[in-house]
Amino acid sequence: MKKNLTIGKRLAIGFGLLTFILIIVGLVGLVSVWQISKTINALTTRSLPLTDTYIIRAQYPRVLAGESSLLSTEANNEIRDAQYKRFEQAEEEFKKAFDLIGGIKLTLEQEKAYNEFKPLHDAWWKNHEIFLEFAKEFEKYDLKNPAALQRDIRQFIGDHYKLCSAVRDYIITGKDFQGGDDHTACNFGKWLSTFKTNNAEINSVLEQIKVPHQKFHEGIKNIKSALAQGDKETAIELLNNVAEDMKKVYDGFDSLLLAADKAHEVYKKMSDQALLVNVESYNQARDAVQKFVDAIKSDNKNMTDLITRILGFTSIIVAIGLMIGVVLAIIVSIILTRSLSKALTFVSSRIREGAMQVTSASEQVSQASQFLASAASEQASSNEETSASLEELTSMIQQNASNSAQAEQMMKEARGIVESSVASMDTLMEEMSQLRQASANTAGIIKTIDEIAFQTNLLALNAAVEAARAGDAGKGFAVVAEEVRRLAQRSAEAAKNTQQMLEEAIKRSEKSAEESQRVSEQLIKVKESAEKMFTLIQEVSSASNEQAKGVEQINTAMMEINKTTQEVAANSEESASASEELSAQANELLSLVQQLEALVGGTSGGQSGVSMEREIRHTVATDTRKDKNIIDRRKPKKEIHALPSSPTPKKGQVVNPEQVIPLDDEDLKNF
Repeated sequence: MKKNLTIGKRLAIGFGLLTFILIIVGLVGLVSVWQISKTINALTTRSLPLTDTYIIRAQYPRVLAGESSLLSTEANNEIRDAQYKRFEQAEEEFKKAFDLIGGIKLTLEQEKAYNEFKPLHDAWWKNHEIFLEFAKEFEKYDLKNPAALQRDIRQFIGDHYKLCSAVRDYIITGKDFQGGDDHTACNFGKWLSTFKTNNAEINSVLEQIKVPHQKFHEGIKNIKSALAQGDKETAIELLNNVAEDMKKVYDGFDSLLLAADKAHEVYKKMSDQALLVNVESYNQARDAVQKFVDAIKSDNKNMTDLITRILGFTSIIVAIGLMIGVVLAIIVSIILTRSLSKALTFVSSRIREGAMQVTSASEQVSQASQFLASAASEQASSNEETSASLEELTSMIQQNASNSAQAEQMMKEARGIVESSVASMDTLMEEMSQLRQASANTAGIIKTIDEIAFQTNLLALNAAVEAARAGDAGKGFAVVAEEVRRLAQRSAEAAKNTQQMLEEAIKRSEKSAEESQRVSEQLIKVKESAEKMFTLIQEVSSASNEQAKGVEQINTAMMEINKTTQEVAANSEESASASEELSAQANELLSLVQQLEALVGGTSGGQSGVSMEREIRHTVATDTRKDKNIIDRRKPKKEIHALPSSPTPKKGQVVNPEQVIPLDDEDLKNF
């Protein structure tokens, strides 16, 4: 059965096995790629986007730290505003993360963890919003530390009670005491000068206390003065007069204490909400979100492990398939080589004999036909050299035209840059003008401040005069008026210095504007020069293009001359067309024989081809000496006889190998 198989069937069977192995390996690879693609799709559409939800876990401690900052009594308004902004950012991040999770299909484990986490998160955030309500309500009181205020007010009440007791003891027993006669020297007076708040209720109470408090201490001062002079009745009368002011002071203290109690109550609610309620819900929500994040990480790890297993399995299958394919390819190549070498050796020997005779005859005819066309070929060669020189010249001119075009484009870009610089300089000039106008406006404002300081100074002088008229009662007010006058003088001096500095800045800005104007004028000149240069480069580019067109026309004419010369050579070679065709067929046949012998016998085939060529050359040289009339451009007298089974092909006819060396079934028995 093996001997009855043709070459086509043997090749089909061998390559069919290889193709089958490749198809199996390819199918395994496609299935693996499909599985990997499916896994990667799940990884990119679910697992990777879910990693963005890690921001939820990151925001939890930030919110907790923000609540702690709001509870701090040392936090100023900037810190509190920063915490509110942090809460808003956290809420936005939570919303983005939950919207992202809502658009992704979760695994069962992830969905379970998310369903546990979401209600706990909502509960915690609701408690956080309650805390924010308490915090904003507490901020309305504008008291950083209500407890400290309560403590201070109670101390103020005790101090004034002690002062009253000391006054009564002084009246009754004559025991003198120190202090009490200066309303700014007591603890409340000192505290009042440093305490600041935006609470309208507390400020109103403080305004109501100031005058009675001052009168109270002035009354104490008068009582001590009367007792020092021994006038006890006057002291008792003054004490009765001070009682009403003292009552107003105590009522004010009670109002302040009430406001502090309210603020402290709100602060306590806020603190309890943060430290008791919020912390508990925070811990629950934090643990739940950690479980959700762990579920996401677990899914990512599973996806990565699956891809690794698929890649490993695919690599093993592909390696095994390639090994089997290589082994089958080696076996099939050995079998086909042995089968073909025997048949091709026999066929090559028959073809070699016919090729020697055909080549000998074709060489003789080819020599005669080549001599006929030599003159025309020399002329064509000269034309080709001239044409090549013209082509080089054309290439150089085209290169010049291309360089001119590039220079034109670069100049165009430079002109655009200069125009942009001029526009920028115009904008700068406009900004400088606006700066001068703003400086002038600022100078007007400084002048107004100077006038206000002058008027304030006058008012302070008038106040000092009035205080002097009031005598001892106006001494405190005179001190204040003097301080106001000093502040007014300092304000006037500062306004004057500022005005001088501003005038210097205006002068410098005007000088800068003049310099900018000169730069703008120079840039306009540069722009005009660039436009002139652009026009010149355009003219150079146009001239180069015209030169290129002229040389191209000359080159075209030279090509026509060359074409005419080639036609003359072709007409001279027409007489030898039959011999050229025969020579070409003979050379092709010789090449086929050499390739066939090299294919069958390797280096031995190549050596036999060399010996065959030497034999053909010897035959051609012998025939040339016998027929000297071939150089006279006449037909050779010796007739060329082809093989009996190989008729001479006509011009343009395709030669069938079986016409040269016919083979029957017996010859291909071993093929």
